[in-house]
Amino acid sequence: MSHHVQREIRYNFEFDHRIRACFIGAGGHAYRNVYPALRYAPVELSGICDLDIGRAEKFAKLFGAGKAYTDHREMLEQEKPELVFLVTAYHPDGRVQATDLALDALASGAHVWMEKPTAASLEDIERLQAASAAAGRMVMTGLKKTFFPTIEKLRDLIGSPGFGRLTSINVRYPQSLPGQEDRADLVKMQSFLDHIYHPGAILHFLGGEIERAGYEWEALTGATITSLRFHSGAIGTLHLAAGQSGSSIFERVEIIGEGANARRKR
Repeated sequence: MSHHVQREIRYNFEFDHRIRACFIGAGGHAYRNVYPALRYAPVELSGICDLDIGRAEKFAKLFGAGKAYTDHREMLEQEKPELVFLVTAYHPDGRVQATDLALDALASGAHVWMEKPTAASLEDIERLQAASAAAGRMVMTGLKKTFFPTIEKLRDLIGSPGFGRLTSINVRYPQSLPGQEDRADLVKMQSFLDHIYHPGAILHFLGGEIERAGYEWEALTGATITSLRFHSGAIGTLHLAAGQSGSSIFERVEIIGEGANARRKR
């Protein structure tokens, strides 16, 4: 016999304390996917910043922000937010705009929630880690895939009596990796950096920390197969299935335990 647990949903106006927040970015992705979610979070949106003041003003009116800005530093100084949301784009050279914006937000004393990717290089990640530690503030990148109900269900199965320990895992995702000669070119790497976060988040969420990895690359499509060993002892593969049909199942996740397995596909 199965049963469903009804989750409690709370709305913005129901929270006694709301976090003073600002938002940098007023584009289509933020409009569709991020601003509407704030009605379920304990957030008081005090300022919105965009290089297009008209867009910033429209978003401020639509989403109940106190004021619109074009200069994020002015907004941080004036509003003194506890939290900054970042949903921006790329510099012409391929660097992630949000990386430097996050550093400015940390310097102002705010926590940061940012859309992926966090940065375009390991050096930028290390800069953010150092700044986060120095400020005593968190930097979080959106992990939407780990909140999919099917992925959460797979996580719940791991360690359960009927499933046992996770022994192996496979994640398949349609993504190409450029050739070695192009991997220093951030513009050519942009698609990979923009999308690797999703299968990476699933692997970490389900399997935990990775101990080691090695990969093979295919030159015609840029497909890769990565073999993984997790600290838990589990093994896994990440198949970036560049070249698959557009009508194919988009992505697959399968976990294998001790005499049991479960998968999710979309």
